[in-house]
Amino acid sequence: MKKILVKDLMIPVESYTSVPLDATLYEAVVVLDNSQRSTDPLRYKHRAIFVLDRNGKVIGKMNMKNILSALKPESLNKEGEEVLSREGYSPDLIQSLTEKNVLWIDPLQIACDRASQLMVIDVVEPPERGELIDKSATLGDALHQLLVFPFYSLMVMKNEYEIIGILRLSDVYATVCNEIKKCRA
Repeated sequence: MKKILVKDLMIPVESYTSVPLDATLYEAVVVLDNSQRSTDPLRYKHRAIFVLDRNGKVIGKMNMKNILSALKPESLNKEGEEVLSREGYSPDLIQSLTEKNVLWIDPLQIACDRASQLMVIDVVEPPERGELIDKSATLGDALHQLLVFPFYSLMVMKNEYEIIGILRLSDVYATVCNEIKKCRA
């Protein structure tokens, strides 16, 4: 059986959806949405986007969960607290509801406002060690890493300092499934 390497399965940076670090979160959402709409139906859709520095180098990635998490308001809607206070609810109950994030009067409006104001650079985090894999690693190495760490994709490294692509769990799964199907052929 042929030895499959990460570099054979990865999607190169140039072929993956990306945004510059000075984009707004709104722009990142639009880019990811456009990418999903234009993806060949026979391929798995992108679930994340690379964030590029001013030199076009990858500094991190943002996935759907990162984007939704960034939209959560830092301080919950004070208007909701004021309404409950005027209605006679106790400060302890209001505090409890606040802690449980119940007081989002209009979460979609909050999301729209925050998406327009937040910059990608304020949200993106550098990759964690377990999120990186060398281009020369084997499919087995990648599979192990994807199963051990809580990531749905790995950023592929050319050396210790340059991200050259992404290896998605969906592509690893497809490769493994194709090999399994050959077993009965």
